[in-house]
Amino acid sequence: MGRSYYNQRGRSSYKTVSSKRSTGCFTKSGTTVRNPRAYAASKKTAYTKYGNKIHNPAKYAAAVQRNSIANAASAAAMRNPKAKAFTYTVSLPGQKKYVGMTTNPSQRMGAHVNGTGAKCINEGLTAVTFTPHSSVAAAKKKETATYFQQKKKMGGDLVRGAGHTKQFPI
Repeated sequence: MGRSYYNQRGRSSYKTVSSKRSTGCFTKSGTTVRNPRAYAASKKTAYTKYGNKIHNPAKYAAAVQRNSIANAASAAAMRNPKAKAFTYTVSLPGQKKYVGMTTNPSQRMGAHVNGTGAKCINEGLTAVTFTPHSSVAAAKKKETATYFQQKKKMGGDLVRGAGHTKQFPI
């Protein structure tokens, strides 16, 4: 079984990394737009944080999320160079979660975003959290434990991963 990497104070020096949940869309007054699709349907104009007009808020928000997830994946690997593997929890629309394990966060998130990852993720990813581990065995063990913990907390219809990847019910 792999051991965690600890610093001189006895604390784990691994750092958990999360993506941001922002849509990147704002009102003219600077308030965050939480639902870009509905905001656009109301015929109001959305803006970037720099004040530029956004012509398609839903498409812009999806691009912001993809970039945030890609940045989190890169940061997880860069901030934890001694980590051999990572577990990750993906938040999906409808309060759904997917729990996974990888040795290459950037490549794995790219697969999920491009649709070549787990088949149960057929919707947009809204956020991801990476947790580093000192070995692949430790990551697999944590992936399974996290899956069952989330399943107990949220119910079996809202959580997938750790080998349990059938499609979510419609």
